[in-house]
Amino acid sequence: MKRSIRLLLKPEAYKYMLYVLPGIWKLKNWLNLFSNYSGFKNTADTYYFRNGLKIKTSDTVDTATILLVFLKKDYGDLKDEMVVIDVGANIGVYSLYAGTSAKNVKVLAFEPMREAYELLQENVRLNNLDSKIKAFNLGLSARRETRKLLLGTSSVYSSMYKEKGDGLNDNLSARSVEINCIPLQQIFDDNNLKFCDLLKMDCEGAEFESLYATPQEYLDKIREIRMEFHNLDTSGDRNVDALIDYLTDRGFEVTHLEKHSRKSFGQVWFVNKHHN
Repeated sequence: MKRSIRLLLKPEAYKYMLYVLPGIWKLKNWLNLFSNYSGFKNTADTYYFRNGLKIKTSDTVDTATILLVFLKKDYGDLKDEMVVIDVGANIGVYSLYAGTSAKNVKVLAFEPMREAYELLQENVRLNNLDSKIKAFNLGLSARRETRKLLLGTSSVYSSMYKEKGDGLNDNLSARSVEINCIPLQQIFDDNNLKFCDLLKMDCEGAEFESLYATPQEYLDKIREIRMEFHNLDTSGDRNVDALIDYLTDRGFEVTHLEKHSRKSFGQVWFVNKHHN
């Protein structure tokens, strides 16, 4: 999603304004969203939805995240009673969407960057969703460890990887922080999860090592995966084509694939055929 945001903020993104229009009916202060998204403003704001939802943001990039999740629906719809793991939750936009767009949805939200995690918690409290959304100040990797997170020009661009990947990380700065990471299987073990209906991932390249390191018995517990992929190479195994081959061999099939123009990122959805 973060690379989609980069496209949205470019002048040629006028075609995406079609996704802004529904915001007039969904948000009370839709003009603020339009002003921040279009570049007339670049400020933190709180957006008030007509259904009572409130989302506090830190910058204009968060505004684009709201557009992508709630209006463009980059991660699709949800059904009632789902268990969702949100990897790369940032300030909680998708977690809030999941927790309010269907009944009795349980969300486990993982965000490694402290400032974004604190705003995630604030947004959960602001909407009285503590019983539905549980937040963790953790990132994902192949094992339990401490890693260096390279900070981006906005919190959504932060990444553990230096690879440019056709401009992938040109929003990274020279600054970094230490973060705590866990493997995907530990999320299941620590939270006594027998299954996960939807694994949402937007973790700036960590999707590859995390999924490759997950044992088959835990992959079998995942019914759907919807992610924004971030290609780190073209000839190795850290790209969407290699990931598709890997997950296809392990019982998944692709239900949606969208590669953006430079092909360094995009969206891909999988369904586990064993759960059909």
